[in-house]
Amino acid sequence: MAGVSPLMAKVIIMKKKWWIVSCFILLTSFSLIANDENSGEVTNISLLSSIREVEEDRSIENVTKMIEEINKATYVVAIFPNQLTENKRTDDGIVTIKAGQEINYMTLKSTDGNMYIPIFTDIQAKDYFIEEESDALVYPAKELWKKITLMDSIHGVAINPGLQNVPLEFELIKQLNPDVFGENQG
Repeated sequence: MAGVSPLMAKVIIMKKKWWIVSCFILLTSFSLIANDENSGEVTNISLLSSIREVEEDRSIENVTKMIEEINKATYVVAIFPNQLTENKRTDDGIVTIKAGQEINYMTLKSTDGNMYIPIFTDIQAKDYFIEEESDALVYPAKELWKKITLMDSIHGVAINPGLQNVPLEFELIKQLNPDVFGENQG
């Protein structure tokens, strides 16, 4: 990456306050996705370390490293409970979600009225922020970006809200991932 534009630095570093948790229904088909039982294995130590480095020093080098880690991470995404009970599950917790099945994602509404999907670096971060019962899906970053950028009412994602609280707007996600969205997107 050549450098970080002022827009990118602003979006990555800004902090938002969340004031409502709601749901979003998505009608789509998914391939193999891990459930809550395996999401305890998800750790993103390098990402958490790079976020801390940016909090201490907002240099272009640190922001660039954090962006790289954001795109390499695997995320835990909260969904409302008991949605996956009728789907086939392998012994290691992999679930195939049927085409056309409704998935209720937990979403956040920022104080400026934009909707975000909270994503977490590990199951402990999810459980810290979401106190009510919830399940989780586990996605590699680039697969997650493809799925959620198709949701019309969602403005972006928030990584570890309530802890590090790193919001990313879809415009930025598309700009940072030309390999996923094509060079002309974003």
